[in-house]
Amino acid sequence: MAKTEIENLSIYLYFVLKGLIKGEKEHVKTYMKAFNLRIRESIDDTIGPSNVRCNICGWKGNRFKTFVSSPPFIRHNAMCPRCLSLERHREFFEIFKETRTRCPEHIKLLDIAPNYAFSQYCKKDPSIDYLSVDLKLKLAMRHMDIQALELESKLFDMVICFHVFDYVKNDKQGLKEIHRVLKDDGLAIIQEGVDWN
Repeated sequence: MAKTEIENLSIYLYFVLKGLIKGEKEHVKTYMKAFNLRIRESIDDTIGPSNVRCNICGWKGNRFKTFVSSPPFIRHNAMCPRCLSLERHREFFEIFKETRTRCPEHIKLLDIAPNYAFSQYCKKDPSIDYLSVDLKLKLAMRHMDIQALELESKLFDMVICFHVFDYVKNDKQGLKEIHRVLKDDGLAIIQEGVDWN
């Protein structure tokens, strides 16, 4: 069993203990079920064929791992045990790779509200000058509001903004700020739910 998967399992046990202390029976039940499923999935990886591959970190296994999104909801075949990417992160990564072909070889990239898997990928790629920002997220390299980015104008070749505008008071101002910090030929990938009404 890989070191990262042992760490992932210990997090599930932490939530079991936390639920026991707080008397949250549903949390305990959900995380114990997920813990047991993850143990079985890890065993399957050692004896079964490699059916899936993470397009972000290259991990291969029998299937992606069980993920607790919010008790009591458990998602099967969802999380990469190495880079912690979920389905939406891996789907986004394909869009990023395709869009990246339209940019210079070396890019300045702004990632607003980063996720762990993509952030780690960008930090390891020497052709990406990477900056991540968020209002509060500890993972972010700098903390700032998308409605008032404390950055120079026309600085970035690409801006990534993934599920942010649902939480922004003035989304038009946030979009103006993204436009301001993008170079004239820069590209933005913005993924949001849309209310067509």
